[in-house]
Amino acid sequence: VTRVYVWRFDESTRSFSLVKEHAAENCQSFGAAGVDSERSNELFVTTEGFLDPTTLSTATAPDLDISTPLKTNTAWFDASGMSVELREATSDDGTKVPYFLVRGGGIPE
Repeated sequence: VTRVYVWRFDESTRSFSLVKEHAAENCQSFGAAGVDSERSNELFVTTEGFLDPTTLSTATAPDLDISTPLKTNTAWFDASGMSVELREATSDDGTKVPYFLVRGGGIPE
């Protein structure tokens, strides 16, 4: 998931309202799960991407501001200077096909 939506339930109207939308940066995947939904608004947050190792952090809803990482996998290569973009190609029948473009530093567009 590259976007996470935070909703709040209003007891009086018996409806949900959107509080915040969080988009993961740099084409990362983002996941969130409650630590203890009965007692706190704390979340475990997992992020991973083409250039970033999987990282487990905590955050607090509804802000979703990530705190210091709890654990991070090993980075298997030096990603400094590299970039990743989500692009789209169009097939012969007009279908849009998304793809990721990962580039090393100094490579022109």
